[in-house]
Amino acid sequence: MRKILLLLPLLLVTIQKNHAQNNFPATYELNTDTSLYDIVPNGYWQMLEDKEGKLSFEQVNQSPAADHFHYDTNRKINFQIPTYWFRFALKNSSSYPMKIGFYDTYKTTSDWYITRANGRLIHKVSGLGTPWSKNESLKFMSFFSWSVNFMPLTIEPGEVVVIYNRAYYDYFNYNYTDPRQFIISFGSTEKAILQNYVVNESHYFNSVHDSFFFGVMLLAAIFNFFFYLIIRERTYFYFACYVFFLGFGRFNIDSEFYLVFLREHPGFYAFFSNFIWTFTDFFLAFFYGHC
Repeated sequence: MRKILLLLPLLLVTIQKNHAQNNFPATYELNTDTSLYDIVPNGYWQMLEDKEGKLSFEQVNQSPAADHFHYDTNRKINFQIPTYWFRFALKNSSSYPMKIGFYDTYKTTSDWYITRANGRLIHKVSGLGTPWSKNESLKFMSFFSWSVNFMPLTIEPGEVVVIYNRAYYDYFNYNYTDPRQFIISFGSTEKAILQNYVVNESHYFNSVHDSFFFGVMLLAAIFNFFFYLIIRERTYFYFACYVFFLGFGRFNIDSEFYLVFLREHPGFYAFFSNFIWTFTDFFLAFFYGHC
């Protein structure tokens, strides 16, 4: 009788842990890794609002936080709650290792916690607002018209991996025309790299062209600024500022300025890039007014 009483607390703890895991979504089975873009259906992943942004991975794995995971019913990102947790499980149902990756769409920062079948926990950081040196995803990737990060993962045959994703959303990279829904999207790593190799090939040539154009405009700006210092005619000053900001704006079309100077400060660049062309029009108007 005494042994039963001693084992009763342990039994209750075990029941509570099992109860917390019973709410975990069903495992989504992967049969191929040949698709460039695919999504995990809504019925196979759950989300948790982290209103204070203070929950840790250890906390969301146990009660009471684990009991509040739920399926997405609103189908809309609420920017008043910037931090969310997602959880799901994937199984490789094929006979070969699958090389896939997750698209970090709209996320400023993104923490991935991946538990392998052997119990090993992997933690990786990505997100468009993450400094370049800390970002562990495939960077400088694009999917159609927007920039994304791509977090690669290899799943062995028959292996089941449990994935938790902590995503921080704000108005970084915001566009009011884009749909703002929670999506767990993934694709073939090889297809994503190949696609971006083809797409980015034109970016490399454009970057060389923009860099050369910026150099010419910078030389023209310096030349006209010297004229202003000699003649003291403001027309030369306005034209010097105009050609400088025209070249500087072109130097940002393919994020050249960010990649060269501001890779560690993507948040600042996200806001700064919205005002680059403003100065061009401003000084062009003053130049026309003094001609």
